[in-house]
Amino acid sequence: MKEFCKMHDFKNAPADIIVEREKLAEQAQRELELSGVVTFQMAMKVQVGAGIEVDRGDDAAGGVFVTWKPHPTPSTATVEILQNGEYQAQAIRHHGTATAALSSDASATLACLRLWLP
Repeated sequence: MKEFCKMHDFKNAPADIIVEREKLAEQAQRELELSGVVTFQMAMKVQVGAGIEVDRGDDAAGGVFVTWKPHPTPSTATVEILQNGEYQAQAIRHHGTATAALSSDASATLACLRLWLP
């Protein structure tokens, strides 16, 4: 990882900014959990639910990101179906619709709490 960062001139945000982002990530995770959403830190091996990630970069894109990760079963099935050329399969629509809806719901929940700007 250090080599990658050196090659691309990656620069960490100042420590006080990272601390603020980590606090925001903790708030977002807590509020989503209180709303009944299963959450996880992006560094965890098993990733199902709303993933919370702190971007440590010192650039305009830095911040806290929430990513929806459905259970691996529909994700794996969707990949297999696509690899088989079955582009109109119901499983693909279900996976896409569920992921989009749950991502939107998580963003709306955090926006209501003024933790998130969609």
